[in-house]
Amino acid sequence: MCEKIEYRLATENDLDEICVLIKAAISEMDRQKIFQWDEIYPAREDFLSDIKSKSLFAGLIDCGNQKRIAVIYALNKECDDEYKNGEWKSDGEWRVVHRLCVHPDFQNRGIAKATLSHIEKEVLSLGVKSLRLDVFSQNPHSLKLYEHSGYYKTGETSWRKGLFYLMEKVLEEKTLYVTDLDGTLLNRHDSVNPFSIQTINSLVEKGMLFTYATARSLVSASKVTNGLSTKIPIIAYNGTFIFQPSTGEILSEEGFTDEERKYVRDVLTEHKISPLVYSFVEGIEKVSWIPKFENDGIRRYLSVRKGDKRFRSVDNDDSLYEGKMFYFTCIGEKDELERVYEIFSKDSRYRCTMQQELYRPEYWCEIMPTLATKSNAIKKLKKMWGCTKVISFGDAINDIPMFEISDECYAVSNAVDGLKKIATGIIESNEDDGVAKWLLNRVGGKL
Repeated sequence: MCEKIEYRLATENDLDEICVLIKAAISEMDRQKIFQWDEIYPAREDFLSDIKSKSLFAGLIDCGNQKRIAVIYALNKECDDEYKNGEWKSDGEWRVVHRLCVHPDFQNRGIAKATLSHIEKEVLSLGVKSLRLDVFSQNPHSLKLYEHSGYYKTGETSWRKGLFYLMEKVLEEKTLYVTDLDGTLLNRHDSVNPFSIQTINSLVEKGMLFTYATARSLVSASKVTNGLSTKIPIIAYNGTFIFQPSTGEILSEEGFTDEERKYVRDVLTEHKISPLVYSFVEGIEKVSWIPKFENDGIRRYLSVRKGDKRFRSVDNDDSLYEGKMFYFTCIGEKDELERVYEIFSKDSRYRCTMQQELYRPEYWCEIMPTLATKSNAIKKLKKMWGCTKVISFGDAINDIPMFEISDECYAVSNAVDGLKKIATGIIESNEDDGVAKWLLNRVGGKL
């Protein structure tokens, strides 16, 4: 059985054998109704040109009494203008893989995957940061090969044979793992299971870049994630702030103008809604509310956060709306909050979300600056840490923007259907350590 592959530059003496290999591969693809190549392309002249430019390589296998060319590939910086359609993630040095082909006699033996690994190792030594290629959309074998080898689709283009996908693999990939908290990492008791804490902390110690993005404050999030190690900044207040958790330092923030704050106050007053107001009063973070307007939802919010030093009860609207306000939370019945949601969700100066509280009857309507989104904050954090890829985890509709900017996104099994529909995959529930188990299986062996 053939085992070891010897790679070398192809020569003109190899041309006849290469053309036999290509003809055999085309016949096999035709048999499988994959009409990717034909007598027009790739042609003998293409390979001769590759040989003359020293960009064609052959992989030989010793089969006893002779060495046979089992695989060929071209590697250079040449690409068609259609490659401009790709949203390439790496702006460093790159190469393009062309015409990777395994002789049918040697297929289904892992040779193509081994050849990709060989190419990656070779170009890394030259300082190349990424590999690019195009793959025929109707070739399931090639698609599976490249996806399983870590290549990601960056665009599409059409050539004579049909639709092709442009793909890329960043060789020095740095991945940022981001999870939502409530309903995703936290269990129904507002805590992280011991298995998740132990697993994630172990992976973080080995170098995994892990953080969370939450609608909670830093104070609230730190309490419910007690024991969890995050060595990089965290995203709080739905993306309004990026904090350094160890010090509380604000690394990035989105805010309202004075005019926008006044408009929020006017609208809420008109609709007789008394919110929780998050603000900096004399430079200190506070959560203000008027006790006489408390309802069951607000009382529960306060009761599960007993001892929170941010709490500031006041007795009038002027005090309620004091300081540098950055976030408003309205808790109550769906009908009363829908009117406010309609106003702010249609105003481009604001971002407004409304959803039922997990495991509770009341609804929350939250008003924040228009750029205060988890997705916007993740993009900032990704840039801060020089990451090339984002993988996220969530459970609710407000996680959709985060999913949309992620390279991979996974919904816990308890997630809403709307999120599951756009997810890369479904993982186990928040109660069953879904995020931690996925990380252990997918990341654990790489660190």
